[in-house]
Amino acid sequence: MAYFFSANKVTYLKTQSDKQYAIDYSLDELEQSLDPRQFYRANRQFIVSHKAVQKVHVYFTSKLKVDLSPSSDEDVIISREKAMGFRRWLGE
Repeated sequence: MAYFFSANKVTYLKTQSDKQYAIDYSLDELEQSLDPRQFYRANRQFIVSHKAVQKVHVYFTSKLKVDLSPSSDEDVIISREKAMGFRRWLGE
């Protein structure tokens, strides 16, 4: 699993091989059941795995922009408030 995302009130799983599946769990439910060492709730739309994070860029007003593999149609932005926790999770 590369990441989970929500679009149009549907939750999807994106695999490392770039396949996408609709699933019957909300991101909130997934967040409670996934290993926090492997997955991070990036924002309201994304839960990302360590393996999917390719690059992290400093974004406007101390936010972070994350490049994922496979890539996402939407930008993955980490809020200023969560940026430090995200960097710790990555081991930076």
